[in-house]
Amino acid sequence: MVGPHGAVVGIDRDPLPRPIAGARVLEGDIFATPDGELLGTLAAFDVVLSDMAPNTTGTRATDQARSAALFGEALTRAERLLAPGGAFVGKVFEGPDLEALRKRMAQRFSVVRTLKPEGTRAASTEVYVAGKGFA
Repeated sequence: MVGPHGAVVGIDRDPLPRPIAGARVLEGDIFATPDGELLGTLAAFDVVLSDMAPNTTGTRATDQARSAALFGEALTRAERLLAPGGAFVGKVFEGPDLEALRKRMAQRFSVVRTLKPEGTRAASTEVYVAGKGFA
């Protein structure tokens, strides 16, 4: 829930079927969207949440690498756009890049945790890495 002075900004490559009340949703590619377009009139974000996932190919190594690239871009945006003390949560497929991404987060956040929600299929390699206390 966002308080009365909060704002929600989203981005998706595909148009959403209907508007989301109270949210500003951009259509575009996160790799090509300027920071200023994401921020709009905001000075910084308190939270950056990334649920991005690549179009999967069925080749585990390729899918993991693409997922890590999306997570890495979301983390880069968080590093540039988060307010001090802010939080970041991102989805990533488990694989060889996960530990390096966690270490990168540990350099900027006071607390970093890896979570696998209970509702996630047992065979899924999706995890969320969360950081709070951005510095």
